[in-house]
Parts: sequence; structure tokens; C-alpha cells
Amino acid sequence: MATVPPTQASAIAEYLEVPLHGPDIIVQQVNSLSNATNGSLVFMTSCRTEVCAALNRLGRVMAIADASAREYLTCTHVIVPDPRLAYARVAQRFFEPATAPIIAPTAQVSPLARIGSRVSIGHGSVIDSDVEIGDDTFIADHVVIRSRTRIGKRCIIRSNAVIGESGFGFDFADRVPVRIPHLGGVVLGNDVLIGCGTIVSCGTLEDTLIEDDAKIDNLVVVSHNCTVGRGSIVTAGAILCGRSQVDQFTWIGANSTIREGGIKIGEGALVGLGAVALAPVAPFHVVMGNPARVLRQRDKTEEF
Repeated sequence: MATVPPTQASAIAEYLEVPLHGPDIIVQQVNSLSNATNGSLVFMTSCRTEVCAALNRLGRVMAIADASAREYLTCTHVIVPDPRLAYARVAQRFFEPATAPIIAPTAQVSPLARIGSRVSIGHGSVIDSDVEIGDDTFIADHVVIRSRTRIGKRCIIRSNAVIGESGFGFDFADRVPVRIPHLGGVVLGNDVLIGCGTIVSCGTLEDTLIEDDAKIDNLVVVSHNCTVGRGSIVTAGAILCGRSQVDQFTWIGANSTIREGGIKIGEGALVGLGAVALAPVAPFHVVMGNPARVLRQRDKTEEF
């Protein structure tokens, strides 16, 4: 449960651009349905009459619900097409604790790095020269960002992430591995999330690219010269081997692996939990297993 400065219910409704039904109460916190109290904001993804009745008995509670709950709610509420999405927007806008941008005294930031406005850099983080960080980006503790890295605006880089270190590339002379220098960089677009302990390697010659709005979970490996397309989700423990190409608006499941060599995951595809993609995946297809096999084709309007 998060406690925040009080917010009028009418301000939340106005932000969502929907009418407010019921009294304009003061909302002080967000809660789950099972822990709702007076002054809480809750959301309902499906209408359950007994839950509606419990909220009505509380009285001073605000619910975000869909049209199926309209006739059952008498407490303060708003009706929206997608309550979970509306809650996410409201929680970000009104209830996520805000912190003033600060560069921690223990951070090591090169004077040659180009740091935008309102950037936060946490304790023990290292920012090399020839690094560019866009406005309003948040970098947590013990993050390493190496040279030739460009980070856009409003990005979040969580603790212990490493961006721009050399990847793992070798050729062989009489069976002895010969290291291939990685001389490219890393480019992160705007509104990118990089999770705790995630590694994004620099490219060999061309850059590794993470496009706008991509979200990468904890403990993910993004190898040299990969592309993660706009709005794509890469979940915990996934491994994108060298030159993997993940198109826009895809979902890469936890602990899955994309084989090296330029394997392309098409737009809107879903690679399931633990899948091993050894071949390209067509747009809007769902694959599972080792090796990954097609389960079905997704509708283009289907949400993950």
C-alpha cells in the first residue's frame, strides 16, 4: 500500500477524461480490492457483485471499473474500457512517489559525458566519457554505462545494469579463440526500461539498438548488434544472442533464448516461457518449446 498526498476523485476522473459518479471524495492511497479501506482507490477487471457490495458499504472509496459494474456500484467510481490500464496511468500520475533528481556523490561521472536536464544517477554508478543521457532519465545504483552509449529521454535504468561493455565474439586460429573487438555502441530510445542486472552489450561495428518504449526486465542478456523494437517486452532471464532482431510490439517470455545469427522475431509475435527460437518467428505468431514450435497465430488486436 502506498500513501501519497491527498487527491480529489474529480482530478482522477478529469485525468482519465471520463465522468465521475458519486461523491467527490479525497483519495489518500491505493489498495487491492481485498484490502480496500476508506480513502482508497481500487480497480476491478471484472464485475463481482459481492465485491461491489463491499465497496458500497465502505462508502468513501473510489473504484475504477468497466461498464459491467455500472449498475452495482453506488460508491464513488469511474467507468472505463480497460480498468487495469486506467489504474496504471492514474498510479503513475498521482501515486508513484516522486523524488528530486540528484547525482549521488559516490557516482563516478566523466566530465566528458553529456548529461541532460533532471537526470538522476545513483550511488556507485559509473558513467564513462562519450556517453549521452537524455532529459528526465533515472539511473539507479551501481549501474555501469560505457563509452559510445546514447540513452534517450525518460528512460529508467535499474540497479546493477551494465550497458555498453564488449560482448562475447571470437574467431579461431588453429582452434585457438581470437577475440573480435567490439567497437560499436549502444543506442537506447526514449521511454526505455532496463531492469536490474540486465546486460546490453555494445555492437561489434554497428550499434546495438533498443527502440522507443521497449521494456526489458531483470537479468536479461542483450548481446552485440541486437535490435529490440519499439514497445516490445523482454521478460526476466531471456537471452538474445548476437544479432537477434526483435521487431516492434513483441513479447519475449521469461528464460527464453533467441539463437545467434540474426534470427528475426516478427512484429507482434510471442515467444513463450523457456522457448528456444532457432529459426525466425513470423509476425503475430505464438511459439513455445525447445526448439520453438508454432502454437497459433495471434489476432492483430489481441493484447498480451
